[in-house]
Amino acid sequence: MYAPLNQVITCLGWIPSYDRSKLKEADDPRLIVRCTHPQSTGAPQITSLDPSTSELKPIPGAVKITPVSGIPVNLFGKPVGTKTTVTFKSPIEPGAIAHAWLEMEADDIDDSKEATIVLNGKTPIEMTNDVLIPSGSVWGRLKVPASALAKGANTFEFTFADNLSGQTGGYEVHHASLVLVMK
Repeated sequence: MYAPLNQVITCLGWIPSYDRSKLKEADDPRLIVRCTHPQSTGAPQITSLDPSTSELKPIPGAVKITPVSGIPVNLFGKPVGTKTTVTFKSPIEPGAIAHAWLEMEADDIDDSKEATIVLNGKTPIEMTNDVLIPSGSVWGRLKVPASALAKGANTFEFTFADNLSGQTGGYEVHHASLVLVMK
């Protein structure tokens, strides 16, 4: 599978990088491929799908905050109940925030029961289909209650909560951002 995948990626003008850290055998499906375009202009705009036109449109007043610690989250092969934290530092007062999301690239979250996320030790973040994928990686957004955020450190605790009767061995979060939309 390596040659055809590499040919497709390079034929499109993209530059692949391969993460083989999850491979246990030659035919293991956990090869992670990240692609960048050589003419990339840097960080993408924060966008949302406009339901009336089905186009991605910029979100005015949006700020994307990268984590200061905790990424990547690796809960593969860990016992059920294992926790790890990701911390974001917000320079914004919660009263000035209209909406917030945790945007992340998740790998192998099979079901909403498998993973739990708790903000600042008390506010559960609802797992939605946006981040569920039985194998491979997916980018998605989870709603974060703006009132639960703090100016300064905001800690998201990720837990491998349920192995689904032995059907899953954990999950990963490769990238994450806290997206804040101002009032």
